[in-house]
Amino acid sequence: TPYKTIYNENTYYLTTQNNRGCVNTDSIYVNIQGVAPNPLFEYTTPCTHDTVYFSNLSYPADSIATHQWILSNGLNSSLQNPKFVFDTAGIYTCTLNITSFSGCSKDTTVNITLNKKPTADFEHLPLCSGISSLFTNLSDINQDYSTQSISWYINDNIASTEVNPWLSFPNPINYQVSLVIQTTQLCFDSVVKTIAIPNSYPTPSLFTPI
Repeated sequence: TPYKTIYNENTYYLTTQNNRGCVNTDSIYVNIQGVAPNPLFEYTTPCTHDTVYFSNLSYPADSIATHQWILSNGLNSSLQNPKFVFDTAGIYTCTLNITSFSGCSKDTTVNITLNKKPTADFEHLPLCSGISSLFTNLSDINQDYSTQSISWYINDNIASTEVNPWLSFPNPINYQVSLVIQTTQLCFDSVVKTIAIPNSYPTPSLFTPI
């Protein structure tokens, strides 16, 4: 069906003619109620299990009466700036439909790639003050994504950027050891564990010479 984009308020005519030469004309007066606003939005880094915040940048803002967000996974919202959580990595479509106070509406659709969020974890060998011990990274690195950075912290101070570092603790007290990993898609996770450092290794009471 032919269509015409209307820009001005006016009377518009349609004339048709059949194969026998018969002609007929019809007309309609178009009253422009307003102009549809322009939909536009942005969103924070989309990672699974994280809250993704959507910012509505549609304009002119003072002409917009309603906002309708529709996602391909069934989620929707009528908030101006909604937030969503995605459980599964993949490509989702997000449609924003906005309607002005004059009843004019317009929408835009964007494909959003949800990346897998890593899971940080680690273990370590027996510890003693003043002696370095191996910390093993148990994070699910290199599974469906690439690791961009690995950072180890002791009491909020950076200690190492190695995958499996040797860390030492000078005093027999409790320390907070943190592991932060970030992927090339800027998804990250962290884990914090309290490490109790004994003053010395236990002395064996019985041993057999080799």
